[in-house]
Amino acid sequence: MAIYTYDQFQKAARDAGLLGQFSQADLNLAMKNPDAGMSILKYKQDYLNATTDEQRAQANKGAEGVRSSYGNYTGGGDGGSFHLDPLSPNSFEKTDAPSFSFDTPAPEYSSRYDETIQNMIKDMLERPEFSYDPETDVVWKSYQKAYGREGDRATQNALGAAAAASGGMPSSYAATAAAQAGNYYAAQAADKIPDLFEAAYNRYLNEFQMDASKLGIVQDQEQTDYGRFLDQLGQWNTDRNFAYNKFAGDRAQWNADREFEYNQLLDEINSQTQQRQEALDFANMAAQYGDYNYLKDMGIDTSALAALNAAGGGYSGGGSGGGGNGKTKGTSGGSAGNTSGGQRYNTSQGYEAIANMARSMKAGRATDEQIRRYIDERFAAGDLSIEEVAQIMIDLNLGGYNDM
Repeated sequence: MAIYTYDQFQKAARDAGLLGQFSQADLNLAMKNPDAGMSILKYKQDYLNATTDEQRAQANKGAEGVRSSYGNYTGGGDGGSFHLDPLSPNSFEKTDAPSFSFDTPAPEYSSRYDETIQNMIKDMLERPEFSYDPETDVVWKSYQKAYGREGDRATQNALGAAAAASGGMPSSYAATAAAQAGNYYAAQAADKIPDLFEAAYNRYLNEFQMDASKLGIVQDQEQTDYGRFLDQLGQWNTDRNFAYNKFAGDRAQWNADREFEYNQLLDEINSQTQQRQEALDFANMAAQYGDYNYLKDMGIDTSALAALNAAGGGYSGGGSGGGGNGKTKGTSGGSAGNTSGGQRYNTSQGYEAIANMARSMKAGRATDEQIRRYIDERFAAGDLSIEEVAQIMIDLNLGGYNDM
């Protein structure tokens, strides 16, 4: 919140006798920011009171800091010039752009059962073809022994029965009957071979199915582990996408802020350019009436224009009452002089030039406040009397004149 008003600044500068030393740029800044104007006034006083070049340089540096910080311009070595700070689109820079990083490593899958599965599959694929040899079948060996015993018993029984029938005398009948009984049991044993073959083949198939079942169990566990890995990978991707979306949001906001700040810079450049152009237009308009101070304030060499006017190309001096430099308030022979009521209408060329300047400002785009400020500056510089100020204010319907 501002501490001072512009009126307070004007009064303080006028009381210090320094209002006329403020450039148009400084006055514009003081109007926008009276506190900045008061700061520049303080530095101007320090400059006048300085006894060394170092002190004067320090005072000028302080004033320049105020101008640059609050008005984006500088005033030159003596504070009287006007130079916009060199802003340009190329000078725009916005740092600290967000960058994406996700430090959590992605999960990796390592199978606990891969080697086991490969070995089991290899064993199943390399399983030998089925073959059956009764001579190596222990079950067949058992059948042989059992039926062999029964055959021997049947043979003995047949021989005994034949001997009893023949009175104990051996006969071919007895031998034949005994052989038939033994062959019967031998045939019974041989009849078991197909059943034993089928049983062996079924065992072969069952063993293969058991191996396949074991392989399925291991593969199921492998799928369980892999599914757990996929869940972890999915969560990692979710976390990574969340982090990236946050980065994308931050980047979008950064770009929006960057565009906003860049547009602010362009607005400031346009404002400074307009301010410079308005100051130049105002200075050129003043120069048309012989006042080159505003051009000088802008750092423009006016010596050639002054020489041209001195040669008769424009306004060059005061009236017959003063033979001065155009800033005297002497009256010409055609002056109305003092009238009743204390009014004084000065017809010197200095007065006329200032009055014409004020009329041109009124006809142009200048505000009443700008016109009053111009008149106030000319009064503070000693170019106008109080009566002349009042007359211009009345002619242009500018209202009262404060602090005079």
